[in-house]
Amino acid sequence: MNIEEIKLNIVGKWQYEDGRILTFSTGEDFTLTTKDRTFTSPSQRIFFKRQENGTITLSMPQNFEQIGIIKLVDKDRIVYDSVNIDGTKHEMILTRM
Repeated sequence: MNIEEIKLNIVGKWQYEDGRILTFSTGEDFTLTTKDRTFTSPSQRIFFKRQENGTITLSMPQNFEQIGIIKLVDKDRIVYDSVNIDGTKHEMILTRM
């Protein structure tokens, strides 16, 4: 999958396993709603980059997601590894709402 395909596929509402909601109005702009639904952020940007090894990474600086390594984007799920400053990874799964 290339970056343009990812941008086309992510438009819509997605829910993290912890209940937070990302709503993509375009392939680059989103809002984040808290799990208790009491706050929605102003519009933010997501950035994609193809690395030399062929992987695609994402960055959502306003959401404190500095680097995520995309593993899967399809019509129902987004799966990526969130990489911490110390190099440890945590798998993040979003499901289309």
